[in-house]
Amino acid sequence: MITPNNPQYNPLFATIVNNRNWASGVQDLARGWAKPLMLVDALNPQGSYSIEGPQGQLQVAFQPRQEVVATVATVTQYGANLIVTWVDPTYNAFREKVIVRDSNGNQAYVLASAPGTVTLAPATNPAALVAASHFVAGRSVLEMGSGSGNQYSTGLTNIYKENSVRYNWTAVSRESFTMSRREKFISYKFDETFYSYTQGELDMIQRFMKNKVKNMFYSEPGQFVSPLEGTVNRYEGLRAAVRNQGGSFTSSTTLLTTAAFESLLDFMAINDPAQEQNYLWIGGRRAWAQINNLYGGTNIQFTVSKAVINGNELNFDITKATINGVTVNFMVMSLFDDVYSFPTISSIAGAGYKESNTFCILNLNPVPNKLGGMIPSVRKFHFGSSDLTGGAETLYRFIPGMVGPGSTNSTGGGMLNGYQMGASSTDGGQFEILEDAGVDFTADASVWWELAA
Repeated sequence: MITPNNPQYNPLFATIVNNRNWASGVQDLARGWAKPLMLVDALNPQGSYSIEGPQGQLQVAFQPRQEVVATVATVTQYGANLIVTWVDPTYNAFREKVIVRDSNGNQAYVLASAPGTVTLAPATNPAALVAASHFVAGRSVLEMGSGSGNQYSTGLTNIYKENSVRYNWTAVSRESFTMSRREKFISYKFDETFYSYTQGELDMIQRFMKNKVKNMFYSEPGQFVSPLEGTVNRYEGLRAAVRNQGGSFTSSTTLLTTAAFESLLDFMAINDPAQEQNYLWIGGRRAWAQINNLYGGTNIQFTVSKAVINGNELNFDITKATINGVTVNFMVMSLFDDVYSFPTISSIAGAGYKESNTFCILNLNPVPNKLGGMIPSVRKFHFGSSDLTGGAETLYRFIPGMVGPGSTNSTGGGMLNGYQMGASSTDGGQFEILEDAGVDFTADASVWWELAA
């Protein structure tokens, strides 16, 4: 039956998906693939952020860190002075006439500054600069402040900090299922209401959900021109966000070591030295097993918290470790352990499935917004002017015998009003789930580690 006469009948997945936090309703599909969706929903209690920018473009104007510090790439002698180049060839935050200090305590005076380089003159200590000993490659250099003359000196050069702006895009995602008139329904009763779905709907939701999770982690951002569709948007997944935003991105050919893991924790603690730490480790079970192996389980504590929802007591196992003074919450994700999606075996002995060794550490602390307020570390966003979804983040529709781009109007008057473009040849109808949305990660102080071999 296509349109039930029972007014208490409700299509199950239409009811679930059209709810703002629909991931909790499909959490059992695909053996845990919905867990990342539930995490994102939990981090976005206000729902999805609506954007009205051109072509579904999200512009994030964030506050850059204020410390002036850089890492030396090379140093050469220039008479009594040194010419230092930075690892970042565009870095230009050092001002002329300031005192700088390298990580071994040597100080110098900035004579000239340009993108990617400075010229240093001797200051108080040491009295002479030697390229073999001072400001050598690999050391960090920190600005100490003014070094102007005593009387009637000219002022310091002024380097304006421009707004740091990055861009992200909503992506159109859709799946559909054509149902014949005599399709069999799976029905059950809950809270005096009958809910029903077909196996084809279940498969469609599963495909859509798994592709959404894969995009959240692995999507590469930007716009490209497709020969079939024209301009196509893709949003920035977590892997790309860590790599593109200055996080710690490692593609390793060896198993994770204690030193490597603790250096990642140090990176996070240094890049965001917050008093209240809020780090979340997400990874595969092989990565989790390796961390347990490194620390022998002695530093990893298991606690249990309880919550009562609608009279039902729920227990949550929380895995937490404090290593080198950095506290991290651990969460193993089924995504990385799906051997059907990621069947490659690592060439490293004992590593098992390669993708299962992948992990990331999210810094969940928000960052300052140049426009005021704070930017969350993980944010759902959607195109509020999308003609596809009518401005909704996710839309689930039953289209009775008709298909086409006017999916927000399933009972339109044919082509006269620009909605229904064609009729389905199937004696039945069509279900469709679609989004014009994305997930935005602020991952400048976050970590991604993967096994490349």
